[in-house]
Amino acid sequence: MKSIQGLLLRRCLPLLLPVLAGLVLWSTDFVAHSTPQVQGAAAPPSNWPTYNYNLAASGDNTAETALTTTTFPNLKVQWTAHGANGISAQPIEVGNIVHWEAWDDNMHATTLNGTNAGKDIWTRNLSVTTGGQGCNPKSVGIASAAA
Repeated sequence: MKSIQGLLLRRCLPLLLPVLAGLVLWSTDFVAHSTPQVQGAAAPPSNWPTYNYNLAASGDNTAETALTTTTFPNLKVQWTAHGANGISAQPIEVGNIVHWEAWDDNMHATTLNGTNAGKDIWTRNLSVTTGGQGCNPKSVGIASAAA
């Protein structure tokens, strides 16, 4: 009896393993797609929360309604900011605060509108020293947008 069970097990096991693996993968996929996804609160249309606007990097805020062909000609510079050694990162705007970085290793949070428009709320130096011989420059600035 043992020899028949052993023979069946040796012959059937190689056939059963792919079936079992497929069932495991199918059940994992089923659970992943049947689990309700939690959605965060919708961001105000004026927010520009990441590089190129969204995770799809569309660069297009389709919810924007303040800028139209009528209002566009009336735009004026409200304030400017300068970073030592230049700025190459795209600013991120969330909740009336502009987060921007400069090549002087500083990250800034600046008020966008209102009585404090253009004034830093905070500034943080994120300096990184490259170290080691042959590294040039010895210190590197911030070249990318906040995430």
